[in-house]
Amino acid sequence: NGGRVKADTFGAGEGGEINLKAEQIFLDGKNSNSSTSNPNRFRTGLFVSTGKNPGEGGSINIETQELNIINADISSSSFNQFAGTPGKININARQLKIYDGGAISAESAAGDAQNIQINAENIELRGTRKTFPEFVGGISTATLSNSFGNGGDIEINTNSLKILDGSIIRAISLGSGDAGNININAKQIEISGVDRFAVDPVASERVSKINTGSLNTNGGNLTIAS
Repeated sequence: NGGRVKADTFGAGEGGEINLKAEQIFLDGKNSNSSTSNPNRFRTGLFVSTGKNPGEGGSINIETQELNIINADISSSSFNQFAGTPGKININARQLKIYDGGAISAESAAGDAQNIQINAENIELRGTRKTFPEFVGGISTATLSNSFGNGGDIEINTNSLKILDGSIIRAISLGSGDAGNININAKQIEISGVDRFAVDPVASERVSKINTGSLNTNGGNLTIAS
C-alpha cells in the first residue's frame, strides 16, 4: 500500500544492492493512493535506480519460496541520459505470481538496460491495473526514446509458465540500440486472455503475449524450449 524499499545512487559511487531471503514475500499495492498525474509516485515495491551522475546501480537479488507481486513493482532503472548502468534483477523462487498490473522491469534512458533472470517452479502472470490500464503487467526490459544503449535480456527457467488476461513478457527498445533477447525454458506454457480493462483489446493489441522488438533498430531473439 505504498511501502517501498529503495537503493539509489545520484553520484559517482555505486548504488547499494537489495538482497531479500524469506519464506514468503508479498508486495501488495492494490490499495495505494497513486497520483492521477503521476501513477508511479506512490508505487509499492523494490526499486534500484541511477541518477544524473555515472554511478553504477545496485542489483536486486531475491530468494524465496513464494513471491507475490500485486499491483506493485520490482524495478531497476535509469531515467537520465548521463546516468550509470542500472543493476540486474535475479529471482529464485518456488512460486512467482504477478497480478493486477504488477511488474518486474529493467529500463534505461541512457546506456544499456540490465538483464532479468528468473528461476521458479511455477510462474503466473495475470492482468493489468484497473485504475491505470495503460500500464501493462508482467516482465519487461526496455530502453527509452533517448537511449543509445541496448535492451536487457530476459531469461526464465520454470516448470509452468502462465501468461493471462493481457499480461506480457517483452524486451523492447525505443531508442537507437537493439532490443534484448528473451530465453524461456519451460515444461508447460499457457498464453491466453485479453486485458479486461481495454475498450478494444484485440485492436489495441492488449492481449497476453511474449514479444521482442525495436522502434529504430533490431529486435532481439525469442527462444522458447518446452
